[in-house]
Amino acid sequence: MPRWCGIFKPRKFVATKLPTAYLTRASTEQERQFIKQLSSSAEKGSIVVYALELDDSLAGLIGLSASRVDSISTVQIDYLFVSSEHRGSAFEELANTKISTYLIDLAIVLAKKISSEVGVRWLALVPDNDKLEEFYTKEFGFKPHNDRDKQRYLFLKI
Repeated sequence: MPRWCGIFKPRKFVATKLPTAYLTRASTEQERQFIKQLSSSAEKGSIVVYALELDDSLAGLIGLSASRVDSISTVQIDYLFVSSEHRGSAFEELANTKISTYLIDLAIVLAKKISSEVGVRWLALVPDNDKLEEFYTKEFGFKPHNDRDKQRYLFLKI
């Protein structure tokens, strides 16, 4: 399992609102709305959020849920956020990976753990754009899938 190490600190939020201080890490209104929506979903208990903090401030977030796509049971990455000042940077403390890569690796490990207990064999996400779709397919081996409603998903066998 990817380890939280060094200067990075983990936080797990289950049915709990995210700290309002996280909103200050958002550099745009769109990011603030994204974090508010993530917080609301976490508070309702519909997703579990893992936060990665650096020097007691938000570095990144990932939100995971149990989901179904075309009757396929999945662990779904609902949200992935990296604060703007940390985007694209690799950190020695995270095995020389970027925060986004580290959080995706964490989701893969957690999905594999869940799959050993229940009938889930896929990790799924909806990419925000073509560039991210290319990153997820090349970096992690996700495969594209269009559901019945023509929503574009990426699937990774776990």
